[in-house]
Formats: sequence, structure tokens, C-alpha cells
Amino acid sequence: RPTLGLFTCTSAVRSGPPPSARHVSVSTQVPCAASYCKTCPQTGAGQLACFRELTVERAWRGLERLLGQVHIGPTSSAERAA
Repeated sequence: RPTLGLFTCTSAVRSGPPPSARHVSVSTQVPCAASYCKTCPQTGAGQLACFRELTVERAWRGLERLLGQVHIGPTSSAERAA
């Protein structure tokens, strides 16, 4: 199945789906990205910056890339027969 992966504190390379035309990953670009920290290491204004940096617009562009790469056709035998 096509997959859009969003990565903040984890790594798309380490934890994401294998590279393929059916998968698109969008990763945050903050200094602590892919740190695998259980709690945010930043304080003050920088706390949870990854969630602000990984915007809906960036996720949407990733989805658009994914949809441009895959053909999503019928998945069930009934849909294929129709």
C-alpha cells in the first residue's frame, strides 16, 4: 500500500518504509531530528519545534508527490470485476 511517512524524532531511513515509488517520507529539519528522544530535548521557544516545522503544507506536498507516483486502483476482487 502507498505510504506517506511523517518523521519528527525518528528517522525515515532507520524506521521508515523501504525506498520505493509507493512510499514518500517527510522529515523535520530541526537539529534534534531523528534523535529518538522520548521527551523533547529543547526548552522554551524551541520546545516541540519539530511539530511546528513539519507543517501541514509540507505533509500535503508529500502526499501530492506520493499520489503523482502511484496508480491507486481497485483493491478488492469485486472492485476489479466492476
